[in-house]
Amino acid sequence: DEAFYVTFANRRLLLNFNLMMSKRIDDKELDEVPEEYLGLFAGRGMLRRCPLPQWVKDAVFFRDRGRCVFCRCDLSGLITVGSDKNFDHVVPLARGGLNDVTNIQLLCEVCNSRKGQGEPMTSDFYQAWYDMDR
Repeated sequence: DEAFYVTFANRRLLLNFNLMMSKRIDDKELDEVPEEYLGLFAGRGMLRRCPLPQWVKDAVFFRDRGRCVFCRCDLSGLITVGSDKNFDHVVPLARGGLNDVTNIQLLCEVCNSRKGQGEPMTSDFYQAWYDMDR
């Protein structure tokens, strides 16, 4: 339980890791990037947006339990019909964020619009995957 929490469900850890990585990317001048990696960059300090693989969407949806990480509304389609899933970069690409599963979170359309490309942020909500006292 704790190993899984630390590696994928601890949002504070993932936010701090992605902030650290974004500083490394944000400081990169294009002439410092090896030629074979230049196609990954949209410009100075910014990675190119790429489509998320289905496994990333599935992993994030499962980790976030089909709910918006901020307002906790249902995005599974089982309870609320018509709620759009938005896979959001915790640290926006415009701020040096990564196209990595550790930097993706599930948001509803309203919360995603509010967050936009502003400050990197996520929720501290954590729900145990099982009760060890049972």
